Amino acid sequence: MPTTGEFGPHGGFDDYEYHEQLATRFGVGATTSREDRFSDAASNSPDNTTIRLADSLNLFELGSLAPDVTVDEARYRMLSLDAGIKYRGIFVGTSYFVRALGDFKADGPLPTTSIVDQGFYVQAAFYPVKQKLELYGATSWVFGDEDVGFETEHEYLGGANWFFASTRDLRINAQLIRVNRSPVSSTFGYYVGGQKA
Repeated sequence: MPTTGEFGPHGGFDDYEYHEQLATRFGVGATTSREDRFSDAASNSPDNTTIRLADSLNLFELGSLAPDVTVDEARYRMLSLDAGIKYRGIFVGTSYFVRALGDFKADGPLPTTSIVDQGFYVQAAFYPVKQKLELYGATSWVFGDEDVGFETEHEYLGGANWFFASTRDLRINAQLIRVNRSPVSSTFGYYVGGQKA
């Protein structure tokens, strides 16, 4: 956060605080890990996540990569970059990732030794009425590994927030979403993975 040393509470996707000086944020992240079929339905820990393929299937589900074959282990690698700006009620943020899955251990033959996906997210927002009415739009794209048979998935969304109580913590939201084969399910249940809506 080179210009102001902060990016608002929790680095939110808006500029409710109405920065008078340009606030900037840049980030990079990388990870690698050996993953397996671990599942603990009793735990909602953030560490207990699912590796989804571009078509929304769980990598470790029976038949995810080949009929009647289960992947037991895989190497997961990811690189991500992000950037954002805030100025006088305007917010623009973007992120990009590239993910590689490989070194598969399975109970049968697989049609590939690796899968490389990439994608991005862009969101912009502004306040036509300062700290009362916010309008925003966003899009995200996941480019599945075509060499393995995956397609491109994307979504477009637009919406408005009405901050009726003079605080960023209470608002009424209206949103429209266009989804084309989402690789994951919506956090709030608006759509499910693989859906076209």
